[in-house]
Amino acid sequence: MASRAGLADPPFVGRRPEIDMVTAFVGEALSGRGGLLVIEAPAGVGKTRLLREVTARDHSCTVLRGTVDPVDNRPLGVLAEALDCRRTSRDKLRARIGGLLSAIGEAHPTGLQAEFPAVAAAQELFVGLLEELTTRDRVLLCLDDLHWADVATLTTITSLVRRLRGLPLAVLGAMRPAPAISSVLSPGHPTVLSLPNLGAGEIVEFVDHLVPEVPQRMAGEASVERSALLDVARSTGGNPLLISTLLRSLDRSDPAVTPVSTAADPGSVVRRMLLSLPADVVEFLEMAAIIGREIEIERTAALLGVSVTGSARLVRQGVEAGVLATADDSMVFRHDLFLEALVARIDPARCHSMHLLVAKGLLADGAPPLRVARHLILGAPAADATTAPAMSSVAAVIRRLDPERSVLLLQKAYELTRHPMERAGVGIDLAQSLIDARRHDDALA
Repeated sequence: MASRAGLADPPFVGRRPEIDMVTAFVGEALSGRGGLLVIEAPAGVGKTRLLREVTARDHSCTVLRGTVDPVDNRPLGVLAEALDCRRTSRDKLRARIGGLLSAIGEAHPTGLQAEFPAVAAAQELFVGLLEELTTRDRVLLCLDDLHWADVATLTTITSLVRRLRGLPLAVLGAMRPAPAISSVLSPGHPTVLSLPNLGAGEIVEFVDHLVPEVPQRMAGEASVERSALLDVARSTGGNPLLISTLLRSLDRSDPAVTPVSTAADPGSVVRRMLLSLPADVVEFLEMAAIIGREIEIERTAALLGVSVTGSARLVRQGVEAGVLATADDSMVFRHDLFLEALVARIDPARCHSMHLLVAKGLLADGAPPLRVARHLILGAPAADATTAPAMSSVAAVIRRLDPERSVLLLQKAYELTRHPMERAGVGIDLAQSLIDARRHDDALA
């Protein structure tokens, strides 16, 4: 079979009405009226690409970009990314926000008054920072994957739009349809653009750009005719991600390249495509998906006992298959659908054990407790008495910031702890976390 590496990068075709609408909105908002526009569409339709195409144009403004991480989703993290808020920043306001968010990430919000929590303080500072920036220049703020966003981020966005509406600030968001998220954003009175699939003519153009030399593409020993590729593409209903995913494998024996129902779930098509990959590649990708969105090659290899040379080969094959891609200086999953599909295919018991393995590694490396807590909770069904002390210690650290997670950890630790005195101590901590979570009746039970 010919190498998949010959497949061109997915092109940007059509979308003229959508481009014109978003461009007009940005121009009006930047003129001093402010505003929020949300691009809404199912996975794979092209929300991120549309954002990228719009921001690539010259709007004579400062462009700020951020993407919500579905795995390591810390409060306000996407805004910190977009505004480059780090505790080491030379800008005092950014450094102050960065320090505050670092405290949140480490679950040590020390020095903060009880009536002025870390998250609320950071929200106000973000509004102040954007207000300051708009006095110097027009600002275009682009936030992708808002369907994964935390409530603090969403309420901060609406606050920005409402309080800075008379300033030259345009906020663009992209998200999958999510009524709960939309309701939180509604006070910002967003303009909503529902992005459709590619039309008939756009599908043809997309395929012709994607596979520029169709006669030379091979499936076994037989060339794949253009009409056959178009049949596969049309069967997706015009979803760009599904088209590019299916055409990455041109072996007719591969079920992933046979036409699919136009009502097919994008995730199921991606899962079918993964069946064509070698077992060791899938195993590596599964562990990487458990760890997070950004591919931590060394950690993944260490957990699987794979050598550096071996991991390089596995990553290369993941890139060639279109599952992985480079973003800035990092390696990431090309789309969240790949991460979700990889996790979904793992047997639940094995998935729980993998999360515990990751949690122990993160704990040993001194990772932020909130990140460790996530994996301990997801791995809880596979935990035993040896895991209880780690659960208790992490719960104690995150109790004030995230009492609900603290409760989940302590409930499991209480269940697993056998020594009467130790069990009593865990019970006291659990009661306190229940009170912090405002579950007073449960605490008294």
